[in-house]
Amino acid sequence: MAWTREEIREFTWCSMYCRKYLTDSYKKLYEICRQCNPDWKMYMDAKKLIKQNNCIMKNKKITEMETEEIKKEL
Repeated sequence: MAWTREEIREFTWCSMYCRKYLTDSYKKLYEICRQCNPDWKMYMDAKKLIKQNNCIMKNKKITEMETEEIKKEL
């Protein structure tokens, strides 16, 4: 199932928040994503989530401008 633009942005925010304030642990990232939105992507587990993160970054599914906006929010 394809991710919407908003889902990618929300996930990127969670990922950046986790790296900046906590750790690079994908399990912690999973916990943060679940805390932000408990009903979001129920089929995802921690490993699938990190694979999705790699796909988002590798395929540049989020623009540099959006990334910069997220960094400013943090």
